[in-house]
Amino acid sequence: MNQKEVELLLLAIAVLVSIFSAMHARRSARLSLHISKRQHVIDLHNIWLEVTDFDIDDPGDIGMAYKAAYAMNLTAACMKHEIIDKEIIKEIFSERFKEVYDKLNTVSYIPDSTKEYKTLISENTKKYIGG
Repeated sequence: MNQKEVELLLLAIAVLVSIFSAMHARRSARLSLHISKRQHVIDLHNIWLEVTDFDIDDPGDIGMAYKAAYAMNLTAACMKHEIIDKEIIKEIFSERFKEVYDKLNTVSYIPDSTKEYKTLISENTKKYIGG
């Protein structure tokens, strides 16, 4: 083998190593994103675990209504910004989400306030319900 052939061989090896490194980096990035999204599912699930049933006519349940609205609005934001896969959100959270939405989307007023419960629902949440 002459010097030119050796140089070409080394260049080819360097290119192959670069391609392999790029593929490995891309795979690692996808895996990191997947793990991150999975962690967000757990975090969102824990937030929903804190939401218990509430009565919008009971002044003692105002705090839970706000917590439920927060969980619902956060879920919609996660879906909009693709923090968590939309299909996972629909599969895990849609039933409870709809339940809370239906309770808050009323003309009932928040006790000791001039605001209606439906004002707690974000625009993202309204879009989530629609889509």
